[in-house]
Amino acid sequence: MMRINFLLLIFLIGLSLPSYSQTADFDFTEVCLGDTTLLTNTSTSPTDPIVNVSWDLDNDLQFDDASGNEIKFKFSTAGVKRIGLRIITEGGSSQAIYQDVLVGSFPNANFTFDNACSNDFTKFTNTSTIGDDEDLEDFLWSFGDGRTNDYETSPSHWYSSPGIYSVELIAISFLGCRDTITKPIDVQPVPTFSLEFVGDTIFTEGGSVTVNAVGEFDNIVWSTGATTESITITQGGSYSAEIKKGGCPSTKTFTIVVNDREGVATIITPNGDGFNDTWKIFHINNHTPCKVSVFTRDGKEVFSSNNYNNDWGGTYQGKPLPEGTYYYVLSCESGLVRKGALNIIR
Repeated sequence: MMRINFLLLIFLIGLSLPSYSQTADFDFTEVCLGDTTLLTNTSTSPTDPIVNVSWDLDNDLQFDDASGNEIKFKFSTAGVKRIGLRIITEGGSSQAIYQDVLVGSFPNANFTFDNACSNDFTKFTNTSTIGDDEDLEDFLWSFGDGRTNDYETSPSHWYSSPGIYSVELIAISFLGCRDTITKPIDVQPVPTFSLEFVGDTIFTEGGSVTVNAVGEFDNIVWSTGATTESITITQGGSYSAEIKKGGCPSTKTFTIVVNDREGVATIITPNGDGFNDTWKIFHINNHTPCKVSVFTRDGKEVFSSNNYNNDWGGTYQGKPLPEGTYYYVLSCESGLVRKGALNIIR
């Protein structure tokens, strides 16, 4: 009987003892540097009232920086701040908690651009930056012509007309911290030029045509690699010329047709300009070997070869022959036979 009374007494004493279960916690706002961080105590202690709430705002493990359930604090630097909260109850129990609170940096918005030409894409390169522990979330572009872009980091934009456009970029961090930069873009017109042909664009092998670029431009590059305003063409094919003015390009293409020529050239001009400097049997590879002899008017032989290769430049014994009319005799293994006059013009 005494044992039962003792157990009952212990049970009754247990019911009368207070519970000391507490949970320290707090909420906080994430803000940009310069804004006020709000720290709110959300701690609970169901049976033992909380009588003291104190804060460690500089992570020195001392809860002596502020007190109260709601603290408004403006940090002087950006970054991750280690903040502590301690509660003390009426019964003398205490509990503390630390959390990382982020104070966001402001971005540094910036961009570069290439190829600011009308009727073409201008490429914008986003060079915006932010602090090491943060990321940039969004970019808002305004191109100065009424059009915008909010889905590309580094967009390309088509300007249909030349002019000076005010381009704005807003860089936004994932906390909503933002920075804006505006730059003027001078969009240049596409340069215009024309091609002038001195001679026909369709001619027989051995001929040529000179092409002149006419217009105002800073530089020009032909598909042949030449950078002069004019080129002379002797071969058939497709050609192009690209000019640039103010960094903006313009290109024109054209075609030259050269018809094959059979037979023997009747003129040579051995002046070293690269045209008709030697006597040619056209398409000689189709007729080799070819035996040729060249004579003066009085029948003196000044050149002969049993396997001619289009390499005679109007010389005799290593010296240039004088201008005038000479005569040739040609006989090739293919059956090509020719006799005729050959004029040397210097």
